[in-house]
Amino acid sequence: LRRYTDLGREVECWSFLHPKNHNESSSKIDSSSPPTWVPWSLHILAAEALQYTTEDSSKQCLDELYALRTIFLETSNNPYILAVDASLSNVFQRIKDWRMALDSLENLLQILPSVYSGDELFAYQAEIWSRQGRILLQVGAIQQAEQIFQRMEEEEISTENQDWMILKIPIQVALHKGMIQFASQKYDKAISHLRTASKLLRSCQQKEYYYQMDNYVGPIVWRESPQLLSTQVWNNMSLCSLYLCRMNDAIATMEDLVREDPTAYLTERLAFNLCTLYELGADTASSARKKRVLQLVAKRFYLHDIGPEQFRVN
Repeated sequence: LRRYTDLGREVECWSFLHPKNHNESSSKIDSSSPPTWVPWSLHILAAEALQYTTEDSSKQCLDELYALRTIFLETSNNPYILAVDASLSNVFQRIKDWRMALDSLENLLQILPSVYSGDELFAYQAEIWSRQGRILLQVGAIQQAEQIFQRMEEEEISTENQDWMILKIPIQVALHKGMIQFASQKYDKAISHLRTASKLLRSCQQKEYYYQMDNYVGPIVWRESPQLLSTQVWNNMSLCSLYLCRMNDAIATMEDLVREDPTAYLTERLAFNLCTLYELGADTASSARKKRVLQLVAKRFYLHDIGPEQFRVN
């Protein structure tokens, strides 16, 4: 909802940024510290929220996260060290400090074996390799990204496991192959891999999968929903069509997603890209009409998180 002011007030009200070690016992009541029953995950969330609620956002946010990491290192609380490293990676990616983002992800890979094992460990590792590879693609390191992505193909996974984190690995493999071809400007090959990813995703959505819940509040490592992953696949496919001068195909691909399920697929990114294509492929009046229709769809399904700027309107 982007209510960053209210978020900042809640953080300040509960003094989330002044936690004590939960293992410390004290008979004194300290009004500057939150109750010890407040879970560490909320402290981590509050620290990460500083990137939106303070003026010197990134510096204070990183300082608080590293302070929490120090507390968890002292108590060997590896699950929460994972959570902090995941948050650090998010913050570094937001400020485009790619080297530190990769370093935080590498820390995650080193600690994961102490918390998880078997298919679940590989699933989390695959998700982190995916993040690392995408960062490398963003800075133009295509060969290094491809090497990272190939790690996901080196281990066989159980076909009987119905956890979404496991089921989505073959989909991610096909998506990554498409992204590599896209970055190499081989758009026809990219579309072929993306179509494979789409077919796998459709077949997966027909299964009764489940989410493995952690014992800690919130996931330790990101969990992309099937809808979000589907949006990425189709969005990239549309961009390939655009680069191949197939404007109508690109528009039709995105519009089909919106028709299928607006609440799942009409995201900020898709709305912005679709409206950009409307501007490129039609005159001003026609483009404006189509963008208004898309806005009405978002309003009808209460998608208030998509602002006017995403529809490219003044």
